[in-house]
Formats: sequence, C-alpha cells, structure tokens
Amino acid sequence: RDLLEKDVLRHIKEKMTQRFTFLDPKDIKVTIKNGIVFSTVPKHAFSHEVQVDDQINYLGNTIVPIHFYNQMLNKLGTIKVGVNVQAHTTYYVAKQTIRRNRALKASDFELQRQEMTGKPQDSIRHWDDVAAQELVATIGKGTILTKNLLKEIPDIRKGSPINIVFNKGSLKLKVKGKALSEGIIGDRIRVQTLLKERKVFEGEIINSNTVHSTSIY
Repeated sequence: RDLLEKDVLRHIKEKMTQRFTFLDPKDIKVTIKNGIVFSTVPKHAFSHEVQVDDQINYLGNTIVPIHFYNQMLNKLGTIKVGVNVQAHTTYYVAKQTIRRNRALKASDFELQRQEMTGKPQDSIRHWDDVAAQELVATIGKGTILTKNLLKEIPDIRKGSPINIVFNKGSLKLKVKGKALSEGIIGDRIRVQTLLKERKVFEGEIINSNTVHSTSIY
C-alpha cells in the first residue's frame, strides 16, 4: 500500500509541476481520501500503472485510476483512488479599486500566497510582464491580476485629437481630426476629419498623434 500511495503522489506532483512550471513539489499537497481501496488490489498483480491525464490539472478533488497486470501483462483489474490536491503560489492582488485605462504601478498590488483551487490560471507571475500595459476594465480590491485584464497602452486613444495625413501621388495633405477608436503604432483605426464636412476614414497609426490614410480625401 505504501508503495502505491507514494507512486500516486509522485505521478500527480510530476504532472502538476509540468503543467504549472512555476510550482515546486513542496508547494503541492496530495491527500488520499479513500485509502481503503488499496485493500482491493488484485492478489496476483505483478505490475501496475498509475493513469494520469494531461488534460486534467488535478487541483481539488479527483479520481486517479491504477491498473494492475499479471506477469503476462494481462490486465487483472483497476482501482480508483480518490485524491485531493492543493497547491500554493503567489498572486498580485489589488490593494484597492483600480480604474481602467490607467498605467499600473507595483504599489497598487500586494503579493499574497494563496491556494490555487478555483483561482485564474493566467495570473501574472512577474511584474515585468505588466510593463507598458493597462487595465481593460476597472477592478476591485482583492482582485487577482491576470493576463486577460491587461492590454497594451494605446498610442492613440478614442476621441484623441490627431493629424490625418492623406497622400495622392506626390501630393500630401494634412488635416485635423479625431480618433474614433484606439490602437498602437501599426494598427488601423477609424478617424474623422474636423472640417465643415466631417468625413470618416480608416488609417494606420504612424505615431502618437498621426494617422496615415490611403483613402483619397
């Protein structure tokens, strides 16, 4: 029984550290919930195989099958071991409400070590991953910072005053306008001229206040 339990624990910890590469085996606790099942191991079992699934993260309660074979490698039977898996890691947690479209500072968050069950799996691991990014939505106190809450800080924001540059052959025309959407350099966004006849065009962001449109004005 001890050998089988140790084998189950080893397999689960290996899978956990493969899936969550930031975890150390000492961060993972595996508890056998139905140890009595080991008394039902087939009598003439010669070898066994612990079945672990790459598609399962094993956090919380789950079932781990163990298959048993004789010397001829014929399957003798299977037992199902109930396990509970807990793992602890560190999260960036908001100290207070933080508004969207605001550049983030490390001082906005505190590092908290928490159990991973039920927590988002795309949490930020290193503060360097937050560089030049901002929130896509306002978050409340206690929110764990995740990748899907972040976006690159736009070079041009919706509603910003801009210059729209039009080219036709060797002719170049620059007019005042405003952005109807946001983006970073290289993105295509919708813009509107601020002349008497306000027209809408699409163009490429060249810098923080200029959009180049290939449309003929």
